[in-house]
Amino acid sequence: MARILAVDDERAILDALARVLGRDGHEVVRAADPTAVPGMDLSRFDLVLCDVMMPGLDGFELVRQIRPDFDGPIVFLTARVAEEDAVAGYGLGADDYVRKPFGAAELRAKVAAHLRRERRPRSHALSFGEVRIDLGARGLAVGGEAVPLTPTEYAICEYLARHPGQVM
Repeated sequence: MARILAVDDERAILDALARVLGRDGHEVVRAADPTAVPGMDLSRFDLVLCDVMMPGLDGFELVRQIRPDFDGPIVFLTARVAEEDAVAGYGLGADDYVRKPFGAAELRAKVAAHLRRERRPRSHALSFGEVRIDLGARGLAVGGEAVPLTPTEYAICEYLARHPGQVM
């Protein structure tokens, strides 16, 4: 099924997440040290579960760092129950904010819903006016005319297109 990264400083919670989500056939990779996550290859994961209150690097800062490079669902699992914390989490790019304690069945349902949405067919192209980037063919066209690009040029164009309006 899916490969899920779970980030929490409490190993008992990581073990429980692996056990609960393993029932649905998911592989849960556990990260007890949040400072190690920004250096990981996140493209290997379908979904990230993240605690908020962790030593060294809190979940909000972690998501701030990884969201530009990870476009899958991110779900906060946290004891911080204040509405402003949830709003802050969503503002950082989280897809869900689950307050502890939560039920195993509810978590399984939320994970399944996020993964189901992720598996919907997506457009394999990005368009900006006359510019179209074909993600499958790794090509770029302007006004319907193909533009020859080196792999590095294409990678830069794709990166910029995926992060519109951001200063790089």
